[in-house]
Amino acid sequence: MRLAWNALLLLGCGSLPAFASPASIFNDADQVYRMHYATSLVMSAAVPESQYRLMAVKHNSFLIGDLAYIRESENGNAMGSPLRLDGDVKIDHVEKRADGSSEVFYSYDGEVVLNRKGMTHYRLYLPNDYESLTKLDSRELGVCSVYKTANSIPTLDLLAPYWNPFINPRHCRIPYHEIEADLKPVSLQTTYPDYPRLVKDGEIPISIFMGKMQARDPNAPVTSVFGAPMSSAVQEYRTLTKGLRRLGFVRTEVIHDRHDRSNYQEFYSLNTSRAKIRIHLVYGDSIFQGSTMDEFNALYVKAVQEDSAIFYSGHSGFLVDASGLNLYPDMQIRFDPDRYQILSLNGCQTNYYLYPIYQRKSSKNLDVFLNALETYSNVNGTLKPVEAIVAWAQKDRWTSYPELVREVDTENGMMGVVGEQDNPTAPY
Repeated sequence: MRLAWNALLLLGCGSLPAFASPASIFNDADQVYRMHYATSLVMSAAVPESQYRLMAVKHNSFLIGDLAYIRESENGNAMGSPLRLDGDVKIDHVEKRADGSSEVFYSYDGEVVLNRKGMTHYRLYLPNDYESLTKLDSRELGVCSVYKTANSIPTLDLLAPYWNPFINPRHCRIPYHEIEADLKPVSLQTTYPDYPRLVKDGEIPISIFMGKMQARDPNAPVTSVFGAPMSSAVQEYRTLTKGLRRLGFVRTEVIHDRHDRSNYQEFYSLNTSRAKIRIHLVYGDSIFQGSTMDEFNALYVKAVQEDSAIFYSGHSGFLVDASGLNLYPDMQIRFDPDRYQILSLNGCQTNYYLYPIYQRKSSKNLDVFLNALETYSNVNGTLKPVEAIVAWAQKDRWTSYPELVREVDTENGMMGVVGEQDNPTAPY
């Protein structure tokens, strides 16, 4: 089942600090490029100079929809996503006009991932400006987007991630211009998860969080709604637990109250020569809007503080608010800066989780699996890394990140790993 994508735009965020992008590894069929382009925006006298860069960042965010949804032969029908939020936008110079307005020239120089190799240029289509878009109504915005194929969108926040002025060319009235962006491939070295550093006090504690796909999904993944086919969430849960048992894990405890909608939890363990691997498996509602944090999210916060590997699979919008720059206020995630950890965020376009996460912890001790496009739910995003940890703990087999990415990226989500540039380049 396709996972919904929470629109992560850069609106109302004030001035934005630069973000040092970690390195990235994606599938062999994909390519990470360094993209560069330059353009300009006209801003009225009502926009203070302190907001120029923010407006440029908002304008640059149309790359999200542009790379994901606009298909054309000029670009070899390549699709993909930018890998950073704002740190790649630079104001080059400003020219004041007689009417009090300003033409702000900015450039973008950042990493993008595309599902096509050998490219040197990419044609972009960006709105002529951003300020005028704030004056359009929902229908005027909607006819220029692929948002649920509707002719209106509720807020401007949803335009950039679903931007496509060609979807309704007769009705889209937002003027845009073409930009020829330069592409340079980024060469990447083979790196490995730092398996020995996952061990803490003789154990490797792992938490796995699986979110429901639909409101009608059963409260427990061992049952199904009467008269309805088994939901994709339940199917994936069963596939995962079957895989754990195949690896030799033994279930030690179940926590669930069938009379309420609390989370269904299972605990598994596996003894190996290197460490005891403990798994806490949580199934429940994952979408959190920042008002009252439920048990699913509270358990996630706890796991981030205590565990070596934390895997999430479900809808996007799980951790990050609509700005794409902040965790929900109640999600008080605190990382141990000195502890090595692996996170997996298997939802639609979860690369936009990187900014708030890497603001809290350096990539030196944090590797993150993510999806750069909309995706279908995929249990391999969780099971394959767990298999790799078991293979190291039992047989001293080191599975590299390029190997892992090939195994987890079995659907169209362009799943990769970032933050691995300072990891081991060979087993030790």
